[in-house]
Amino acid sequence: MPVGGLLLRYVLIVAGSAAALTALAFAPGIRKLTTESRLLLAGALAFPVPAILAITTWIQTG
Repeated sequence: MPVGGLLLRYVLIVAGSAAALTALAFAPGIRKLTTESRLLLAGALAFPVPAILAITTWIQTG
């Protein structure tokens, strides 16, 4: 896979994940939570994306 295609795929994954987390953070049920609870929830859901990207990069380039 060319480097441009690899980077484009990662940029699209990160942008899509950011959009999903933003939509989740502003959902009516989530907005009723305290700020600390919202940040904890968003952090717990945001962690798998960079971890999966790092693992797939390691596997593809290894």
